Amino acid sequence: MYNCILKIYLVNSNEMNETIESIPPLEKFTHEFKTCDSIDEISADETDMNTVIIINNSPNLTAQKIIPFKKNDVTLVLMTDDVESLMESVLNMFNYVWNLPLNPPVMRHHFKKILKDLKLKKEYWLTQNYLNTLINSVPDLIWFKRKDGIHLKVNEAFCEAVNKDRDDVEGYEHAHIWGLTEEQIASGAYDCSKSEIEVMNAGTTLIFHEEVYHSKRGMIQLGVYKTPIKDEYGRAIGTVGFAQDITKLMEQQETILKMAQTDALTQLTNRRYFYEYVNENRGENMITLCYIDLDHFKLVNDNYGHPLGDAALMGTAEVLKNTFPDELVTRLGGDEFVVTIIGDYKFEDLLARLKYLTEQAKDFYKMNKAFETLAMSIGIAWTDDSKIMIDSLLRMSDEALYYCKTHNRGGYIFYEDIKDKVE
Repeated sequence: MYNCILKIYLVNSNEMNETIESIPPLEKFTHEFKTCDSIDEISADETDMNTVIIINNSPNLTAQKIIPFKKNDVTLVLMTDDVESLMESVLNMFNYVWNLPLNPPVMRHHFKKILKDLKLKKEYWLTQNYLNTLINSVPDLIWFKRKDGIHLKVNEAFCEAVNKDRDDVEGYEHAHIWGLTEEQIASGAYDCSKSEIEVMNAGTTLIFHEEVYHSKRGMIQLGVYKTPIKDEYGRAIGTVGFAQDITKLMEQQETILKMAQTDALTQLTNRRYFYEYVNENRGENMITLCYIDLDHFKLVNDNYGHPLGDAALMGTAEVLKNTFPDELVTRLGGDEFVVTIIGDYKFEDLLARLKYLTEQAKDFYKMNKAFETLAMSIGIAWTDDSKIMIDSLLRMSDEALYYCKTHNRGGYIFYEDIKDKVE
């Protein structure tokens, strides 16, 4: 992935040059040697972290001369036979100090160690660079936490989300970063430590969809992946988190689900959702079905066309929703609808609503000449026996409906009242 040219300056060390230059470079490294009599001959602008300066007993060596190279992260080596005469401020500037005299094997040993340290330093820097490039190129939030909840590292997307500089994020815990109030902290609603403890105890990646945050465009829902970070013994020492904005995805899923459950024309629920709703909510409760059919609907389509037929269906749907605002109103298909009532009610109240429904329907159909032949017939069936399947109850209400169409068109009939006549 890389080939590093290591620039090695040998200052006032002619008798040592041959030994150092004979040492082969490590893999992915190339050596470029330069000799000089004084450090003053080296320009700091030409040095960087891939530079080594080895100084042999240089007189008049001061901290001021070393500082420019130290700022450039140069590896500095001092060979001296008089350490005690040097100021501590100067010695502290050097990465390595070799006490003279040195025989060639010892010098080779020291220099090989420097090369190994430089290789580790280079690979560490590259690893950090790879990591930073990776996490900062991702538009989602990424963070690394200690076990105590302190953020060790975050990406640019995280900083943007919390509207803080990196220096005001790394080294801080959740409440400070997200600007939580004392009341919010006390409520525990915004506490993410529980999920992190859960992840560390599980020892594997877990997914959470409950986390939200306030952004410039409102509440954002996050899909959060958290993974434990382990030490060399496999013990959890923290977590890494990855948060993806799934607000749009959730909205799309809700839209798709709604489309799958909704009749496109009338915006009522469809047959599929009717069965789901009953299965999820019926339990041991009483259930009542009001099966509705439009009389002479085919004449509207034949005489005035399908657009007016659609208008009749949409208007009928509105009448049904207005009459039964708290109940499930479904278009089963064509001109057939069903109102589902789960739970007990007063029989008189149902009769009043059925009467109101048929009156409202008549008023609506009178509003358009194309609808004047229409009427709404209703068959009602109910049961408090949870063993009776919904299809059986639907069949009962359907039988009551068609009896109504024959004997009481434009009105309503209960299955209980006619079951002996249809069985």
